[in-house]
Amino acid sequence: MKIVYGIAGEGQGHLSRSKEIVDYLKKKGHEILVITYGQAYSPISKDYPVIKINGIHPIFKKNKMRLMNSLRHNSLRVLKDLKRWKEINKQIKKFCPDLFITDFEPFTARLAYYNKKPLISIDNQHLLLQEIPKDIKSNNYRDFLVSKYASKFCVPKAKLFILLSLYKIKIKTKRTIIMDPIIRSEIKKHKPRKGSHVLVYLSKADDGLIKILRNIPGRFIIYGCDRNATNSNLIFKKNNEGFVKNLLSCKAVIATAGFSLISESIFLKKPYFALPYYHFEQLLNAHFIKNKGFGEFSKVPSATQIITFLSNLPTYEKNLGKKDLSKSNSLELINKAINDCASNRG
Repeated sequence: MKIVYGIAGEGQGHLSRSKEIVDYLKKKGHEILVITYGQAYSPISKDYPVIKINGIHPIFKKNKMRLMNSLRHNSLRVLKDLKRWKEINKQIKKFCPDLFITDFEPFTARLAYYNKKPLISIDNQHLLLQEIPKDIKSNNYRDFLVSKYASKFCVPKAKLFILLSLYKIKIKTKRTIIMDPIIRSEIKKHKPRKGSHVLVYLSKADDGLIKILRNIPGRFIIYGCDRNATNSNLIFKKNNEGFVKNLLSCKAVIATAGFSLISESIFLKKPYFALPYYHFEQLLNAHFIKNKGFGEFSKVPSATQIITFLSNLPTYEKNLGKKDLSKSNSLELINKAINDCASNRG
């Protein structure tokens, strides 16, 4: 089967899971043409033919997604892609796809609609259209609405929505199924161990957090500050150098509340202190971590909160021992769903 696969190029989570999926689909005999941009373009273009677009880059201010600012900022980017519509669609028609898949990439969805081909959406963001816990939603209702309608805009309709989720919640939308998260092969093939350091991953530099960590006993290996350096108990790493190795051997994780890293940390049984810096979906992930007893979260972490988290690692480890993601067969289920959709059985 020939598949056009769209990947959002903002952040590493979309790329990491999409790469696992397209690699699996290729092994199953499918032919893949990728549409992407930004951070995802260079890594995926090494292995697959890619149509590069400008794509959408959300705007964040004071750790929140700004919908109107994002719309203004991205209008020119969208216009540039629309000007190339005929050129891009000509490449699509030459490829003769049977099916389109999108991981939160809206241009791919519109190409599927235009070409009257089946579309499958695979992401975790569309979880926001389901039955979200009322206490979390009501306390952060504006952020919830912004994130919900951003998800609706990206992929308003699909033949099938596949939600990758740690939650098992009530489904409200039709043609929707929930699956376990995709764990990278690079993570699964190695046995984790418990070292002495804490891994810190930031999607942007946070001087306040860095100052706090400098005064807490222990060793912190930090990603996201765009430098290689050692400052007392802090070791800064650039360009994700040695990231997987340090994740496998850390004793705990302090990081932005991205779905993919949280999933991998749970898989590895690593306690997690979540930093829900951005949109509502990250806040939902952070609440899951706390409610399950896998760690803690804070939008503005204090030294006391982090010290308390580190002192409670044995409790979090015990709770993590009850969550097993090692037997997940999501890749196999995704391949089956693709075949069913293409043959009009699903």
